[in-house]
Amino acid sequence: MWEPQGLYSKFLLKQPTLLFGENSIRGLRNFPCSKVAVIHGKGLTEESKSVFISTFGVFDLLFINKTWKNEPILEELHTTIQILEDFKPDLIIAVGGGAVIDGSKMARLYYEFPFFNVINPKFTYLEWSTKFIAIPTTVGSGSEISSAIVLFNTVKKTKEMIVNHSLLPDVVILDPLFIKGSSEKIILSSSVDALSHIIEGYVSKVENTFSDVYAEKSCQIIYETFSSLAFNLNTTDINRLQFAGYLGGIVQNHCIVGSTHAIAHQLTSFGFSHSIAISLLLTSVIKSNAINLETKLRYDLLAKRCGIQDGIDGLIDFIDHLIIKMDIEEEKNRLRYLIPSLISDQTFIENVQKDKGGFGNPITITEDYIINILNMI
Repeated sequence: MWEPQGLYSKFLLKQPTLLFGENSIRGLRNFPCSKVAVIHGKGLTEESKSVFISTFGVFDLLFINKTWKNEPILEELHTTIQILEDFKPDLIIAVGGGAVIDGSKMARLYYEFPFFNVINPKFTYLEWSTKFIAIPTTVGSGSEISSAIVLFNTVKKTKEMIVNHSLLPDVVILDPLFIKGSSEKIILSSSVDALSHIIEGYVSKVENTFSDVYAEKSCQIIYETFSSLAFNLNTTDINRLQFAGYLGGIVQNHCIVGSTHAIAHQLTSFGFSHSIAISLLLTSVIKSNAINLETKLRYDLLAKRCGIQDGIDGLIDFIDHLIIKMDIEEEKNRLRYLIPSLISDQTFIENVQKDKGGFGNPITITEDYIINILNMI
């Protein structure tokens, strides 16, 4: 089916079917399929597997433990693709964080189109024969509502993207069952990741009035959930955070994010997880961007709309409040140790400037700008 491919168009809001709430996975009982492949990470519990078995009991069901170690690397996807080719599913379900969902998108792409050229991607004539469902197990990656596949290039030591709206899942399921048991640190760091999508999308050079409303509401949900010092989340809280992360993902998908992501993408090769890297960088980027008055006013407006007092200062204080709860001093000290070598590494600087994830940044990403952000950490 034709759809506009302005990719991040200010006139487009592209979304899959959404099932959300406790036991929402049961909504798949009558999904039209006969062979179901569930690609997952190591965190999929036996309880979760039993739910899949009871939901798809009359169908041929195969669980596939992902074959890529961390961020998806094309070479490490081959075994998963081969399993898909042997099994021949008509429904592929990805259960996991951003790396699992992105890798599953790519595995599906090569399963259906083995001659696809990742260097020069063309989607004009691609017609899917499979359906794809994403079930995120974190609250903030946004990959379940992203038109992109993010891969790690081991040669260039950077993340790269393939972007097309046809890569969006057909269905997204936000069921608290798949978050239950996550550590406090994972929930907090993935919530900061969601905030980074919201905040960077809100001040992006790419405008989308509809997604501004989503940004304001999702930021409000996260603020109301974590504004107290207590950390005692119930099922309703978790589902609200999932919903906020989903809305933040829509903002990211249509407005493009900024330099927080452009720098964080380069830190993958130094052993930092995406959400931790985002958490270490976000407030420094906000402060650096706020030298532009128009951008500062946007930060102030977002804070006001979601109930945060004192504008940008209150917004930064709230993010710092979450980061203190995360206890990432060890990771912060490790990054500080690396900073002298990073700012003298011209390849690192150039990779940040070329990163597609930073194209929405309201301030031009110069070398001095990057160095200033790193030195503020």
